[in-house]
Amino acid sequence: MERLGGDYGSEWLLKEKRIYSFRDLREFPWSKVCDPGTVEEFDSSEWASAREPERRRDFVQLLNQCLREKLTEELDYSKYKDCYYFKATSDLSEKRVSYERLGKSRSRGVFKGYNSKRDPTRIAYYRHFALSGHFHCYGGAW
Repeated sequence: MERLGGDYGSEWLLKEKRIYSFRDLREFPWSKVCDPGTVEEFDSSEWASAREPERRRDFVQLLNQCLREKLTEELDYSKYKDCYYFKATSDLSEKRVSYERLGKSRSRGVFKGYNSKRDPTRIAYYRHFALSGHFHCYGGAW
């Protein structure tokens, strides 16, 4: 896939020699590795409301892959801590993110270095704001 180029993303799942994805596997670059005549379409609601635990786990895995794909511009994922965190800036300067809450514009620091108390000229540590993303189904809604 890397040699073919194009955007193949990470929101797909390979299981039992089948590729499952929210993307259309008949389009490039997928059409170069999948026989378009063998592609089957499923409505995502079939997976979202499936009673089989394995099918639901597969659906949640695909949702997590999609979340990871969408968040990787400014965030990175830590397998070790199972969370998404704001990436460090290239020059290690503070990073702030603007957002709106209750109709008011606000900002929050999401990456910052903290000086050592013993030696204020040295950075003791950096703090990254992070989030843990999990999908749960409540009353049939994800």
